[in-house]
Amino acid sequence: MVMPCRLEVFGQTLWAELVQGVQGSIPDLRDFDVTIGGRFAHGDALSRFGWRPEVVAEEGEGGPAEQEEEEGDRAKPWTLPGRLAVFFKPEEQRYVQEGTKMIRQ
Repeated sequence: MVMPCRLEVFGQTLWAELVQGVQGSIPDLRDFDVTIGGRFAHGDALSRFGWRPEVVAEEGEGGPAEQEEEEGDRAKPWTLPGRLAVFFKPEEQRYVQEGTKMIRQ
């Protein structure tokens, strides 16, 4: 089933609610292709799908025990059996999900 949908979402809170609502309402969703037309923090938009910035710890900080705790507190990424892509139109950047990670193409 294909359900085209065009939404204008303002703010990170509404984005999180939208993604959570789609995931909860359509648990068998196979493909999800999103275009974000306005300026939006990429990390905030992609974090629900497994993207996270590389954390570079300074010397003496962020040892293995601290990193494991942070990863354990993170919510499990939402993975789809088909295609998941997020396109940021102003910057012309596309991210696709590979496994449980979002990769920039």
